[in-house]
Amino acid sequence: CSVDDYVKILEGEGAENIRREDWSHIIAPFWKAVIKSSLNLKSVAGLIRSGPATIRGAYAMLLMLRGFDKGVIKFGLITATKKESSGIDESAELESPKVATTD
Repeated sequence: CSVDDYVKILEGEGAENIRREDWSHIIAPFWKAVIKSSLNLKSVAGLIRSGPATIRGAYAMLLMLRGFDKGVIKFGLITATKKESSGIDESAELESPKVATTD
């Protein structure tokens, strides 16, 4: 989903004060640091020992970095506040009052 899709979902749920920001420029240094840290013998050996699922994950990260560099992948931050409720759960069924009796 895109950031716009999530904003529409929040709007549909009644969220208020919805804000969105593109944090791609903040995330960019992290991606490069992750790739750089993985390019040493110890990391490569650990990756190979960890198995196919982890290797596929590492490959996916490389593809994500490529997409990020091309502008296809962006990192968005969304904040919102939950709409205030009346404090009454309107979906709850009301029960009849129970009267205690003594025998």
